[in-house]
Amino acid sequence: MPWLKDLVNIIIDSKVLISALVRDSTTREIIISSDYNFFLPEFCLDEIEEHKKELIDKSRLYEEDFDELLISLLSYVKIGSIDKDDAIFFACALAYPGSAIWSNDAHFERQDKIKIYTTKSLIEELFGRY
Repeated sequence: MPWLKDLVNIIIDSKVLISALVRDSTTREIIISSDYNFFLPEFCLDEIEEHKKELIDKSRLYEEDFDELLISLLSYVKIGSIDKDDAIFFACALAYPGSAIWSNDAHFERQDKIKIYTTKSLIEELFGRY
């Protein structure tokens, strides 16, 4: 995959982190030894906490060892503060090139990758007035 060498940041899915937790695997090795910046949405930590007992059982680790491994893996991952409910809107906008998001939530405007319209700005754009 030649394009992979051009990447600097990689967003990881919670299942990738879970895989690295439950097995000493290539997944774990990639997280620990690569030069990429890995990002994990903050809400994924809730999923790990919710399934912690099951994950400990699968990993065959003691809880303390599991916690240490999690802390260690997270030292290689930046936690992104992403509102789980808002993520779907960004995903849709990215899936349909040329899209914008219409929302009156101010926090949507804290990024510059996707055009955000408020009702006021949309009225101004469409009708030249407010």
